Amino acid sequence: MKPVLSKLTQPWLVWMSAAALFSAPSFAFSKENAGCDTVSRKYIESKAGAKAPINANELESLMVCIDSQIHAQRERESHMANEGTQDLRNCGRLSEAFAKNPGDLSIDSLDFFMECLSEDYKEALQSKDKGVVFGGNIAARKVGGEIPTDPLDDFWKEGTFVALEMDPQMITNPMWPNPSTRWIRVKAARNDKDIAVMLTWIDSTQNDEMIRSEQYKDQAAIMFPVNQEGEEPPFTMGGDGEWVNIWQWKASWESSVDNAGKEYFPEPDMDMEKGFKGQVESYNPGKVSGNIFADSSKRRSPIEDLNAEGFSTLTTQDQQDIDGKGKWFDNRWAVVFKRALVNNDENDSQFTTTKTPIAFAIWNGGNKERNGQKAVTQFHILEY
Repeated sequence: MKPVLSKLTQPWLVWMSAAALFSAPSFAFSKENAGCDTVSRKYIESKAGAKAPINANELESLMVCIDSQIHAQRERESHMANEGTQDLRNCGRLSEAFAKNPGDLSIDSLDFFMECLSEDYKEALQSKDKGVVFGGNIAARKVGGEIPTDPLDDFWKEGTFVALEMDPQMITNPMWPNPSTRWIRVKAARNDKDIAVMLTWIDSTQNDEMIRSEQYKDQAAIMFPVNQEGEEPPFTMGGDGEWVNIWQWKASWESSVDNAGKEYFPEPDMDMEKGFKGQVESYNPGKVSGNIFADSSKRRSPIEDLNAEGFSTLTTQDQQDIDGKGKWFDNRWAVVFKRALVNNDENDSQFTTTKTPIAFAIWNGGNKERNGQKAVTQFHILEY
């Protein structure tokens, strides 16, 4: 498999002529993806100069189309059915090939096309796309009332998103050169007692089941230094003696917060010929051992409160302090993380200054991402 560049310096350096590009390709999208047909046509016409550049929201729609196709190709790959796909490295030819038949493109080609769009997306954001700013510090909006954890509450319509570009995790194994998520949008709010961070990102599939080991779930995490007044720790989940506090949301916990640990295994108290000796309760070894993944009563919310001091040191806290909620809608996730500014847990980051480093990570289950296979950012600044 050929490596894919994580950044493109001149993605449109080699473009076909407008006449060759806009040659009325035969589009091949299903009824469910009719919007992909429309936005693909508009994108090709805009790059050929026949129409004005499409905006950030339209580019996100096209990214959703590509993301959906990547997920479909991942499934085909697992069934050894990807023979004969095209491997292209030209943004112009990729846009035409995607419009004609996206199923003909290899995963590497689709990833490269996503990089092409990512550069256009950055340009669109830098042109002051309404409601979003590109990069910079994240300033928490100060409010007087309660902060809702529902990301679809009207409360979260206020304020401006900061768009941040994600990077592939290429520092430790398993490295992941082509994460599915290229951008996230972030905003924050605080009152006199709580602070909350809201993330949203495009994702064409809702992966929120974790019943079998071969399943992959959607996840998101934010990370703070435990000591906000000290030196900034390594963004690689901290370092020796440089603890970080990680809040990790799990899509699979949204529906199972109140149901985990039920009806897994029967108690080993049965006669092989006569069956159970009596009515017995279901038995879950993980729940008996106090494992938070099996015992939902140990979860405060779909967000796990953790610590780390470097890769492979992630540890669940005994005291879970994070509230929050995630919602999947219109081919995107939106998640709110909320916690008291100050608490009595020495393992937690305490919000007692005016700003703190904050980093992000996203796992796309549809792209078979988990553990170190993820999209990440380095530290940014959250002002509160």
